[in-house]
Order: sequence, then C-alpha cells, then structure tokens
Amino acid sequence: NNQSIEARLGMALPLLAQSRWQEATVQCREVIKISEWNYYAYVRLMIAEEGQKQWDILAKQAAEVNKRYPTDATVLVYIARTYNEQGEKAKAKQPIKKSWLERQGTWRRLNLW
Repeated sequence: NNQSIEARLGMALPLLAQSRWQEATVQCREVIKISEWNYYAYVRLMIAEEGQKQWDILAKQAAEVNKRYPTDATVLVYIARTYNEQGEKAKAKQPIKKSWLERQGTWRRLNLW
C-alpha cells in the first residue's frame, strides 16, 4: 500500500527531528514490512538506531542494508560510525576506504579520473 508507505515515512521525519527514536523506529519497521527494499525506510531506521545508541542493532542493520546496496556511501558511513562507537577505530576506516576505492574505479570507467 503506497499511501501507507509514504505516510509512515513522512511521520518518521518529525519523530526523528524530535529525537523520538523509538516511535520513528516503529514507523520505519512498518514500512520495511510492507516494502522490504525501501531505501529511505532503512536510512531513517539507521538514524533512529544511532539516536538510541543501539550500536549492535545498528551494526547488524547496516550490514544487511549493505548487502542490498553495496556501493551506497550512506550505508558505509553508518558501518564506520558503528565501528567507531564500539572503539574499533582501525575497522572504522575500512568502509570509508572501500567507498573511496569504489568511487575511483567508477570515475576511471567513466573517464572522469
């Protein structure tokens, strides 16, 4: 149901802005139940999980989203933040480096590098 998806995603935004993390999480999870490939629901869910400092949950979620969107820089940033917050500074640099290297390859293939 597209109306339900858009309404729930729309409701999540002010909840995130008000730091009402748990309520935003509920809205995002409902969208994902309806539309399991909804990128915006996953990004907003990761924001809510970060707001709640649920680093283990965020790490698992970001890893799952990374499987769906392996070159997405936003997801890689959330993976890096999770490592950083868990004290794994060296591991935190890996997703950012991966993103940079992938971008370089894309730029080269498009003759932009």
